[in-house]
Amino acid sequence: MGTGWVGYSQAIAEVNSGANVNKGDKADIWNWTVTLAFPDLGKKGNLGGLIFGQPPKATSNDFDPAVLTPTSNLREDSDTSFHLEGLYRYQVNNNISITPGLIVIFNPEQNSNNDTIYTGVVRTTFRF
Repeated sequence: MGTGWVGYSQAIAEVNSGANVNKGDKADIWNWTVTLAFPDLGKKGNLGGLIFGQPPKATSNDFDPAVLTPTSNLREDSDTSFHLEGLYRYQVNNNISITPGLIVIFNPEQNSNNDTIYTGVVRTTFRF
């Protein structure tokens, strides 16, 4: 079973900030995710899952440095981060489940110069 979503935000500066940000300047920010779920994987009550998406990314904005140079901060994300997550919920009994998972962030902070981040997680759920 799969699903997904797309999100869009428009940020608007409410006050002047420094020399290059004026009240009313706008930025367009997009994010999205697709998910796959595999109910009863291995046995009844277990769940496998995959999640892949893009964290919020500024795709355009009104920010404009006074002098444009090759190193100017344009406040737009020129690279793209991606989030990949895998999980497996193991149903120990009717009241307890254990869910190990792995989260991987490619190009953290929308910067391909940053190393990929790997995070392992374990969640235990008690239901009474």
